[in-house]
Amino acid sequence: MFTHFSCPHAIDHTLSSLKVELLSGEVLTNLTKLSMLAPPFDADAKSIQDIIDAKESYVNLSPVKSAAIEARQILFLLLADTNRSPFLHGVHDKSKSISLKNTVDEQSMMLLPQLSKALHCMLGNQGYAPSFKILLGKCLRATPELVPHFFSGLQLSDAKPSYRSLAALTFIEGVLREAPLPPVTSRSFPMKHLISSLFPSCITKLLLGKIIQSQCSLLVSSELKLIISILRRGIAFTTIARTDTISDQASADQWKSSISQAIIGHIPEVTLLLSIPNRFDPFMHDATSFSNSFVVMLLCEALQCFTLLDPSLMKNVKFLPA
Repeated sequence: MFTHFSCPHAIDHTLSSLKVELLSGEVLTNLTKLSMLAPPFDADAKSIQDIIDAKESYVNLSPVKSAAIEARQILFLLLADTNRSPFLHGVHDKSKSISLKNTVDEQSMMLLPQLSKALHCMLGNQGYAPSFKILLGKCLRATPELVPHFFSGLQLSDAKPSYRSLAALTFIEGVLREAPLPPVTSRSFPMKHLISSLFPSCITKLLLGKIIQSQCSLLVSSELKLIISILRRGIAFTTIARTDTISDQASADQWKSSISQAIIGHIPEVTLLLSIPNRFDPFMHDATSFSNSFVVMLLCEALQCFTLLDPSLMKNVKFLPA
């Protein structure tokens, strides 16, 4: 009856599963809620590890605040520490036997949506604070498998020239720059699954088309930055995947074309982007000339990215008449 525990990997698996059962579900949710009551990080904390290791100093804390700080330390450990978090154990431990590892991997993948939900709860509480960006970047880089789950919960639903819209566009663009690319092996995954790891589903052609036609230079420039980041992720991923996994040129070209078409399906057409100079003339000698020049500079960068992703997208395009 003790045969199961004769293998060290089996013992690790059992202990990890027990820890996950104790910490998941409602416990993780309550831990997240309690951590939100903690005061801001110490200004000397340079990394998430500083916070996990309790390198914080506060004075005159109430019992609730003290408990919230401890909850935050535990939560950050669960989300970001690949060595100690039982949630991430199956994803990152490569030393198990194949059969045992597959079991743990399946359990871990089922828990990733819970971890993503905890991140989104913190996003809702802290907004787009720099401290949250540090945590998010750490989590996504440490566990790339979290990326599509976190992306699926992002929202971008306002096309108005407001602080909220600008903050959301800037935040999502920053996440795209920091988030790791899908693994090369994912080229064999369904296209929908692959795209969900490249950028959030909330980015739609309809919404971006409305924003790009705005008269607000800040809003248009923020969207152009977002489009550039999306295109760059597509370029980087197809370049790496073609180099590492595809030897047949025809298959490589067909696969890259499929990726580029899927990406273009979520962003405005080139012809719509070419209407931007009609509204933001960089050669006007007035107070708007500088901001107009910045918008057009970003437009040129976006057009370059379109060309690098798929040169055929630039064929027969024309500037719209003023």
